[in-house]
Amino acid sequence: MEYIKIVNSDDKLKIILNEKLDNIECLRLIKERLEKVFVYSNKRKEVILEVFSRNFTSKEVLQLFDIFETLDNYLISKIISRKKIKEEIAIIKGNIRNGEVGIYDKSILFIGNINRGSKIICAGNLYVLGKINGEIEIINSERKIYCEEISNALVKIGGVYQIYTDNLYDQMIYLENNKMKNIEYRIGEKNNGKSDSCYIG
Repeated sequence: MEYIKIVNSDDKLKIILNEKLDNIECLRLIKERLEKVFVYSNKRKEVILEVFSRNFTSKEVLQLFDIFETLDNYLISKIISRKKIKEEIAIIKGNIRNGEVGIYDKSILFIGNINRGSKIICAGNLYVLGKINGEIEIINSERKIYCEEISNALVKIGGVYQIYTDNLYDQMIYLENNKMKNIEYRIGEKNNGKSDSCYIG
């Protein structure tokens, strides 16, 4: 039985997962298979992920986006699953600029930078593949922020404020006993000048 099938057409790259795999093995197989597919192109491609026999967590979604992050012409646009995805995540791509405010009623996977003078208000978890230099407000005190880089930013979770002045990388920001906390959520291992990452927490 083929664990992962990749169908590469002119405008789509379809990844089909037919078996239940643990997180690490699933990502390893996807990366391995993608290395054998000619994915670089001047033409933009939509990536469709089909998951049939496993639940898909929000962290797994974030890991998959990491694989495609360096490919500017490729974006996961659809996840098809027979089982309910544990967390509904809206995908937003682009930078939030000075004076702009984004308001979202669910968890957000944000691909881009949140610039100084901008603000995001989010009811769910916020995952940022980019830099946070603006203001973030998470309404629910049990929700978290995952970001690749944060500095000179104001963060509010459930009414608790924190100003982050120093550059921090790969951070999970959350509330514990009504105090703002942050920890590194990704472990990188250097390999031939590249970082192979996995999410923890």
